Amino acid sequence: MNPSFRIVLAGVMLGSLAVGAQESTATGPAGIELVLIKPGSMIVGKFQPPYPKPVDPNAPPPAARGGGGRGAGTTVGPALLSAADLNHDEKLSKDEMTAVANGWFDALDADKAGKLTPQEFSSRFAALVAGPNAGAGPVAPAAPGTPPTAGAPGGAPAEGGGGRGGGRGGVGPTLFTAADTNKDGVLTRDEFRATLERWFGEWDTAKTGSLTADQLAAGLTAALPQPAGGRGTPLSAADYKRAEDMAKADSTPGFPVTIARPFYIGKYEVTQAQWAQVMGTNPSIFQGDKVTDDASRHPVENITWDDAQAFVKKLNALEKTTAYRLPTEFEWEYAARAGGEADIPWTAIREQAITGYNSFTSTHMVGEKKPNAWGLYDVMGNVWEWVQDYYNEKLFADPTPQKTGTVHVLKGGGFAADVKNAIPATHAAGPGSKFDVGLRVVREVR
Repeated sequence: MNPSFRIVLAGVMLGSLAVGAQESTATGPAGIELVLIKPGSMIVGKFQPPYPKPVDPNAPPPAARGGGGRGAGTTVGPALLSAADLNHDEKLSKDEMTAVANGWFDALDADKAGKLTPQEFSSRFAALVAGPNAGAGPVAPAAPGTPPTAGAPGGAPAEGGGGRGGGRGGVGPTLFTAADTNKDGVLTRDEFRATLERWFGEWDTAKTGSLTADQLAAGLTAALPQPAGGRGTPLSAADYKRAEDMAKADSTPGFPVTIARPFYIGKYEVTQAQWAQVMGTNPSIFQGDKVTDDASRHPVENITWDDAQAFVKKLNALEKTTAYRLPTEFEWEYAARAGGEADIPWTAIREQAITGYNSFTSTHMVGEKKPNAWGLYDVMGNVWEWVQDYYNEKLFADPTPQKTGTVHVLKGGGFAADVKNAIPATHAAGPGSKFDVGLRVVREVR
């Protein structure tokens, strides 16, 4: 049981030294492909959290109507009036307000779940209000069963959401917060409708039974205030000071880490087929009728850290070596970063990672997404990966890893993980959920 595998030399930029790409072949257990990572350095644990900026007290107030002002009156107001004002009298009755609330909720609830998460509401609301169907009537402002934001499944932020509808950096999140009256983190049709009906009663001060365009714009602007930057409800000076102090307290400069020796690391997460070939068993949950494609090419999961140790022990026995092991946390993060120092952009995460962002409900075959710059696949997402180190119950690893502990570190995020966990810096504790925990192996260069 000793089929061949490929070793790929990654093209690595180290300071002014560029290492070109080349390939070599060798033999090893179970067809595991490895990438050779050259020495280098990185800064670990650098963290500078953002904090809200206060509203400029000298900034002009949002205009009630027109194209250049800020506030919900100039973003949501025109779309709401257009959707309901079928007789074109520039007035809105309570019944029309109710019809708009029901129709918009139906359009936003593309999955017909009867409730919306903050992400679903904010991203889809941005496209609904800004899109060409915003004034198409109270019942059908978007195609039935189709999210208004193509390419943003699972409530992902809509690209360009800071426009008229304000899904990202606009009024969408503020409207969700205002309408989520029981503060349970989801929005129902009844809550959305009741909020708009309550606002109608508050804004119809003369009790005429209708709202003019100016009343509607002014009411929305007051109910959903936007700061000059368009990022939600303005902070008070005291709130801003607290946010700034908290951000500074959480800030860390990071520390340098040097990877002094080259090492090989798995090009892919260990698959079910490779695990079964080496261990003679397959502990994975996602096999058989749990998947619709080739389960043998899915990463092995449902394994403990001790299981991972048993696997590398078998690899060493098959090659009569002691070179195989799990990566250290620093080795794993260095390889996952692939020379990058800044935070990985969300666009790259979407291209490289299988995560909960995409609403995935199982592992996927390895190598379906794009690799990182050094040719490694699925270092972010698909399954969390065991590393050698003990967990320290901190946000980041320590400069000198612990020699003892009770649990070990998991890296990279899984198919059900939040996108914020699918970054190289994430430092999580095992045992995890098991159903999305696997491994990637290292072979020392000797």
